[in-house]
Amino acid sequence: MPNYLQKKENTKETVAASSHATKIQDNTTGFNFQDNRPNALVQLKLQKQLNGFTSHHFPSTVIQRQCDNPDCSNDKCTGNECNASKKPIPFDPRQTHLSKRALKKKGPPTMVVSEKFDGEHGVDSLNNGKLNTKKYREPQIQHKKGYGGTGIDETVSTATTRDYIDSLDTTERESATKKLSTARVETSKLMWPTGEPDRPISAHPGGLSKSQTDMRKGLTGLHGTKDVARAETVNTELNNTNVSKKEAQENAITRSELETTQHFMKPYGEMQQVDVSKAKESAYHPQFGQIINKDTGEKMQPNYNLAMLSMQKERERLKVKTSQKLIHSGKSSLVAPEMQEHLKGNYTPQRGPNYSLATPLDKDKTLDQIESSNKKLPESSRRRGVSPPRAIPTIYKSNDNQLSGKKRKRQTSIFDYFPPNKKIKLEEPTTDTD
Repeated sequence: MPNYLQKKENTKETVAASSHATKIQDNTTGFNFQDNRPNALVQLKLQKQLNGFTSHHFPSTVIQRQCDNPDCSNDKCTGNECNASKKPIPFDPRQTHLSKRALKKKGPPTMVVSEKFDGEHGVDSLNNGKLNTKKYREPQIQHKKGYGGTGIDETVSTATTRDYIDSLDTTERESATKKLSTARVETSKLMWPTGEPDRPISAHPGGLSKSQTDMRKGLTGLHGTKDVARAETVNTELNNTNVSKKEAQENAITRSELETTQHFMKPYGEMQQVDVSKAKESAYHPQFGQIINKDTGEKMQPNYNLAMLSMQKERERLKVKTSQKLIHSGKSSLVAPEMQEHLKGNYTPQRGPNYSLATPLDKDKTLDQIESSNKKLPESSRRRGVSPPRAIPTIYKSNDNQLSGKKRKRQTSIFDYFPPNKKIKLEEPTTDTD
């Protein structure tokens, strides 16, 4: 259950949400969105807090629920028979996942509502205009009993937000904190190769551990270096006096997400090339369990592939999101032409090489400055913060009943993580390497 439902789940003031998937159109971007949440109880208090809230990137996006009457128990009620006044519950498209068709079928990507970080958590951590950094960090998520918890990383670091709001007027601090605190990614999706034989892969704290039950025993090589580098680029945007403070904050979030996809998340194919034969520590993932066995020097399958696949899906989602924002803020040269065509529905994602095609961006230059420089260069020489879209690898899944070994080819959903109680066999097809 998403965090925003867990916080108030004991309240008696609830409203039944329809199980019917509601498609809506964002007039700003032309993107289609879909509310695919299952039957859930949405608190009236939360609804009142959200009424009137609109994303600063997608101001026209709202979801119209079927019925808002708390006394109505009919999930299929349209609201007419109970005379309820319909109140749209907006959602922020920044917290979405791509649907299963987005990266294989031709046409504009479809987005599906997932968990939402509405910024209230960040605001709640303010005390007399000062940021309580411990409260600012959201509680960990435990995917499975007996597994360690995984965190939700602020792409604009806690320290960066704390220092930045100290430079603002008191009246500006709440809105800035609320905005910056929405930029988060689950740490279980942040992994990378280290190039060190004895510690071949590492992750953000909360992403990998030497222990299945305790994520504090983390495998976090290079994290500090990456975190500092990302913070430097974010500060470049926040200190930009050539734009309004609001625009500087929006650019900072976009820049933090670009840095995250480039340096904290590596393509599926690249992670497949990692040699773990000399690893001195076993590695455990908070969602999929053991992925490296130090005793045998092997990747634990299917856990390893499933963990990397989940990162690849999140990486592609984040690329789509940042591409939207760059294009609609006049910085389209930072987006690979293939991604621009994909957003229009004119390009089908390809497998791609086993490394990232994105261009590292100068940490001392703002996105606006890089955009200006790009316009003076030929297409082939421009710096692309977002690489072309990648197709999600095709995998093979064996049913419980398929004991004969016969395999059923299956295209994965963007958020289908295969519960561990299912018998799964994952193999790498020879024609789909990334």
